[in-house]
Amino acid sequence: MSSPQAVRQNSAFQNRLNRVAERRAPHEAAKPQIDVLPDWKENAFGPAGIAAAVVVGLLSVLIVRIALFHITGTALVSDTPALTQGIEFAASFGLSAALFFLLPWKGVKFYFLQFAGVAFMILTMHNMVHSSPGLYGLLFSQDWTDRVLAETEASSMHVIGKSLPFAGKITEEGEETAKAEAAPAAQPEPEAAPAPQVAAPVVPEPPKEPELPRRIELGRTSLGN
Repeated sequence: MSSPQAVRQNSAFQNRLNRVAERRAPHEAAKPQIDVLPDWKENAFGPAGIAAAVVVGLLSVLIVRIALFHITGTALVSDTPALTQGIEFAASFGLSAALFFLLPWKGVKFYFLQFAGVAFMILTMHNMVHSSPGLYGLLFSQDWTDRVLAETEASSMHVIGKSLPFAGKITEEGEETAKAEAAPAAQPEPEAAPAPQVAAPVVPEPPKEPELPRRIELGRTSLGN
């Protein structure tokens, strides 16, 4: 059983600890909190979340175009390119927005990133068809793939039925055109003057030898010329 003196000593020691803790409390509260392990929620809103938002926009366009092609038979290229591209853009952004609610992303920033992904895929998906026609022939059809290859150009943006080449391709074509214009036109070589004709020397004919008289003897009669 502890004595009263030991109890008083322990109480005094505990009081001192409490006073020290009270003095250090403001300093401890002012220190920044450091988390040893990263928070998965913060990572979701970081670079991984930004990349995922763009990918959702890209995949939305692909899904919408596959669905529209198999339902209506028209996608990416058609006889009414403005209407087709408008419907594809609206449907793709709507699908992307729907997927937005299923994923842990909130804020206008992710709407904008999905919008950018949809716009990029709408304008440049035909380049992927040019690079992998066999794959898109399986996803859509071979006839559709052939039509896209015929009506669009590689390394370009497809805007309302027209292919606008990228800046690098424009520069290359401009340089080739400038070189072709700067090169002097090939001039035909002048025809060589005809060589002067030299008259052949006239060789005089040799004099004819006089003919000797002929004698014809008929029996005893002789005739002379």
